[in-house]
Amino acid sequence: MKNDKILAQLKALRKRNKITIIELAKKMGVSQSYLVQVESGVHKLTEEQIETIMAFVEGKL
Repeated sequence: MKNDKILAQLKALRKRNKITIIELAKKMGVSQSYLVQVESGVHKLTEEQIETIMAFVEGKL
């Protein structure tokens, strides 16, 4: 349940900041399809991946 909330928040944050899955996947060093699967709940993010997403969205990467 906690992971679902985090995923929903991260996806909303990505969309609100107009960041495409392609852009984010490149910054994270993962494939676009993997990131789609993460947002769909198929795969879970590591803490490091969450930190990378947050840094990118906040303009630190």
